[in-house]
Amino acid sequence: MPEIWNIYTKNRELTLKKHVRGIPLQEGDYHLVVEVWILRSSGRLLVTKRHPDKPFPNMWECTGGSAIEEEDSASAAIREVEEEIGVHLEASDGKMIHQYTSEDSHYDVWLFRKDIPLEDLVFQEREVIDAKYVTPQELRILLERGEMIPKLCYILSLIETGVVSAGMLT
Repeated sequence: MPEIWNIYTKNRELTLKKHVRGIPLQEGDYHLVVEVWILRSSGRLLVTKRHPDKPFPNMWECTGGSAIEEEDSASAAIREVEEEIGVHLEASDGKMIHQYTSEDSHYDVWLFRKDIPLEDLVFQEREVIDAKYVTPQELRILLERGEMIPKLCYILSLIETGVVSAGMLT
């Protein structure tokens, strides 16, 4: 069954149009993508390593993906985490911390606070091959070494400005 996306305008207004994943979007059409950061009480962030057959092979990233038809941002964030690493999150544990637009995608960035043991993660086949918790300093090193998807560098600004901190969701 093909994945169906809702289509949005440049200004993030939901249209009545739908789109089948894998077909190029028409000019002026956008879809919603979520990026999910999971923060431990220790202040470490969960990063996952992409499968070698995906774009940006073997690179570290946060969990995320496209929202599907009739799905809001929070529901997409929760579903993507459950699909990719086998962890159920509650909406009440999360907060949208950032939004941006790039090319044909509107991004909603979520932060969830949850202490999840790495051994409890169940990786989605052909998506995720590893996971670890990193400090902001370790995150910076991954980016500097080219081991993390470069566009995710925004998280460092959010940490430095205090938008992301260990106690922010309590």
